[in-house]
Amino acid sequence: MTYPALPIRVNALCPGWTPTALTLASHYAGVNVNLSTVENNARAAVLLMCDQQRHGHMVLSVGNAYREVEEAVLLAAMTKEIRGQQLTEDEICEGVIANMMAGV
Repeated sequence: MTYPALPIRVNALCPGWTPTALTLASHYAGVNVNLSTVENNARAAVLLMCDQQRHGHMVLSVGNAYREVEEAVLLAAMTKEIRGQQLTEDEICEGVIANMMAGV
């Protein structure tokens, strides 16, 4: 439900795998993944915050690009071709955790 009288907008940012203080770039060693950058995720967040016409929008940030994802193309946006990686999200997670546990 939308309340036009209130100055509230709801959008979603879906960042891809991004090296941070929790998961360093070295944790992704040997894991075939198209890493996002913090800067790219920030640009996508700014887009959602600054454009006051955006309400109920979702932006997917993967690698060095971000794209608005409409509900009709949500599943297609997560295909291997779009993400630029061959591994599933579970396989990437397993590789990153294994590297973290090994102290990489």
